[in-house]
Order: sequence, then structure tokens, then C-alpha cells
Amino acid sequence: MSKLPHYREGLRAVTGSGEYIDDIPTPPGTLYMAIYRSPYAHARILRVDLSGVFEHGGIAYGPSELAKVIPNPFPLAVDAPIKYYPFARDKARFVGEPIAVVLADDPYRAIDLLDYVQVDFEPLKPVLTFDDALKGEVLVHEELKSNVAMYRHMKFGPVDKVFSETPVIVKREFYYQKYNAMPLETYGVLAHYVNGELNVWANVQGPMLIAYFITRALGLPNGQSQAFWT
Repeated sequence: MSKLPHYREGLRAVTGSGEYIDDIPTPPGTLYMAIYRSPYAHARILRVDLSGVFEHGGIAYGPSELAKVIPNPFPLAVDAPIKYYPFARDKARFVGEPIAVVLADDPYRAIDLLDYVQVDFEPLKPVLTFDDALKGEVLVHEELKSNVAMYRHMKFGPVDKVFSETPVIVKREFYYQKYNAMPLETYGVLAHYVNGELNVWANVQGPMLIAYFITRALGLPNGQSQAFWT
């Protein structure tokens, strides 16, 4: 018999009885969204042409249209004067940053319609390493005049005393990959706006935080949105 700890969620996962975002019934008229993302780590956005999407029966929103829907930036956990939006406005700052969205009545059709999004970029020199960022020769957020979004000095215990008394000190420089999760499903969101109320179903761990972010970003009155966790 295995002595591994029993996971409460394990049985429903291995038996296929769990509920996923795609299992939630969609309201009539639901559209599926595909995202056009930046292929560049750092590039200025010169022009976005969405006419091809509309010519082929889809709906599309570029930076200028999205700015009208999402007028307010998301709250940040740092004090830096960065206006963070869930899409690139003037330039792309990382590979994969959303630039435009396409809507269609079928998820595969929405993905196919991305081929008709035309974006002209002016590639800029990327910031690839921590050392490059600290040099500040290329700025990701020009308004900061630096690539340091937050500086915090923390010290616990008599660090200097311990190091002065230890017989061996080993100094190394370590590099490790970005954190990678292994979810049973990737992020998904179902939104339904009816009778002046926005209902959002999402597979996230903080539904109340999501409700706050969405309400603030869209400029909705408090209590006008609800978030449900799946």
C-alpha cells in the first residue's frame, strides 16, 4: 500500500469527474476570444490594421479600441509609477504581450482569424539579463528612468557577525529558469454581462481579487461584478 499522502482533489482528477472551465454551459451568443501577441521582446507599435478580420466575418479590438473598454490600469504591488494594462498600448515590452484580440462564434475560427491581424513593429533593443537591466542603457518603462521597479533592503539577524566567524565562505553565481507550473488546465474565463451586471467564471485561486481588478479596470461601480471560481 502506498504511504503517499491523500490529496482531497486527487480522486476527481484521476476519474475525470472534475469540473473545468469548458464544462460550464455558455450563454446564448457567447463569443470566443483569441489573442494576437507580440513576437518581439521589445518593439514600438507603429500601426495595427484589423480590417482583414472584419472582412472575414470576425470582430477585433486593437490597442486604441481596448483602451476605451479598459480605461484604467491594473493595481500594482509596487510604488513605481507604472501604468500596467493587460495589453500593449504604445510598445511591446515582452514576447507574448497581448496587442489585439479577435472574437468569433467558434474558438478555432477565432484562432484562424488572427492571421488577418496586421501589425507594423519597430524592433527595439531588448533587455535580456539582470546585468543589462541594471546598466539602464535600454529602458523598458521610460517613465521610471530606470529598470528598477522596486528596491528593498532586508536584513535578518547578525549577518555580518556570522560571516566573520564562519571558517569557509563559498561565493557562486546561480542562474535558474523561470517558474513553470503544471496545471490540469490553463487559464480560462467566461464572462456574461446582463442587466447591468458582469458575471465572470474563472479558474483562479482569488475570485474576490479578480472581481476587484476587473471592476476597477473597466470602471464599473463596486458590486456590479461577480467572480466565480472553478
